[in-house]
Amino acid sequence: MTCYDLTGNKADLDESIRHQEENLSVCPIGYLGRSVTLNGLGIALLTWYEHTTNVVDIDESVRYQREKLFISPIGHPNRSVALNNHGIALHARHKKTGKIFDLDDTIEYHRENLCLCPISYSERQFALNYLGSALMPRYDLTGNKVDLDESICHQQENLTICPIGHSGRWLALNNLGIALRDRCEQSRRMSDIQESILYFKFTTADPVSPLSDRLNSSYGWISAARVYDTGSLAEAYSTSLSLLDRCVLLASSIHDRHSRLAAEHGGVMDTIINAGSYAIETQQLPLAVELLERGRGVMFNSSRVIEQLQTNSRQSTSYQQIVSARRVRQWRRLPCRTEQGKMWEVNDEDRFARYLKQARNWDANLDEIHQLKGFESFLRATPFATLQQAAISGPIIMVNINKYCSAAIIVQETGGPQCVHLSEAAPSVIEALL
Repeated sequence: MTCYDLTGNKADLDESIRHQEENLSVCPIGYLGRSVTLNGLGIALLTWYEHTTNVVDIDESVRYQREKLFISPIGHPNRSVALNNHGIALHARHKKTGKIFDLDDTIEYHRENLCLCPISYSERQFALNYLGSALMPRYDLTGNKVDLDESICHQQENLTICPIGHSGRWLALNNLGIALRDRCEQSRRMSDIQESILYFKFTTADPVSPLSDRLNSSYGWISAARVYDTGSLAEAYSTSLSLLDRCVLLASSIHDRHSRLAAEHGGVMDTIINAGSYAIETQQLPLAVELLERGRGVMFNSSRVIEQLQTNSRQSTSYQQIVSARRVRQWRRLPCRTEQGKMWEVNDEDRFARYLKQARNWDANLDEIHQLKGFESFLRATPFATLQQAAISGPIIMVNINKYCSAAIIVQETGGPQCVHLSEAAPSVIEALL
């Protein structure tokens, strides 16, 4: 498992499972080491399930964690761990099967675990997070406001014990943003949505948060700001496109970049098109051009960014000194894959410190690159004045079809962009024509 944690190699995980299954077969019921093997095997199978999504794997994980809990009765020193891991496995199975009794049991086990974690206990942050995260989907299923309020209460406490720079702070911020946004839909209290957007914004800027989760937080920020018009929507769209650009760039291969775009294609396309329509609606036409062009770059040019940089490095001595092949590989090692939707474990402080150092190195590298001629807008939105230069050979027309606002923007060599509204060009009409 240690090798798998470092490399993500599924072969290491598969071998770990086989060894632990063999170990369990020679640890009969009542044997002192059986508890440790049950726990390790349950965790490994849950991790394997995240790759396969095969319900058989998650069922086995739940079975092993249930036995681990059974041999850890009330008062047992390992009961807290058993409650926590059994609850996590049940929650994962609920997401697969939708069976609410798994969710009810999850909440029951996490509640008991929270009682075993006093305020001064380092594991309390995990108990608060897991309980709050389990209450939210039950609220979605039942509409019981008590679950929503309890979830918010636990996430708020979690935030107080995770100061700035803490490895678990980003998840508390994100979950609290989601819960407050949902409560605003019920109560219509603007204070809830203002707090929600603030928490989403903090998460997107948190260097500790995995990039994929920062991107998801930007989607939450967009959805809240779009509905309640808080004045931060343009910033939310710009942040989302910036994070998407970085996520795709850090994929380890061209195939992985394409896979990432394909996996989030609906969200990516919606973000790009909605960003343009918002800028058009608010008559910010230069911004609309910048956002749409940036989105186009994400969709069509990201797969060649690294190759282009390496080509340019052969043409620029100063650039080569800054961005070597070794530095490019360093960027790729930033964990946009690892810990998605999970908190860093207590024994992962070294890995967390390395992650934070690499994230700061990324920012320092970008600052150096932005000083180079021709790279001032690298991974930034290209200013309209620069984009306008492309119209020297004739006008450029950008068409944006969207449920909010369909329009064509005409960019000429001089003057500001012009907008022609296409009131009859609804997405459904265009789809019918195609």
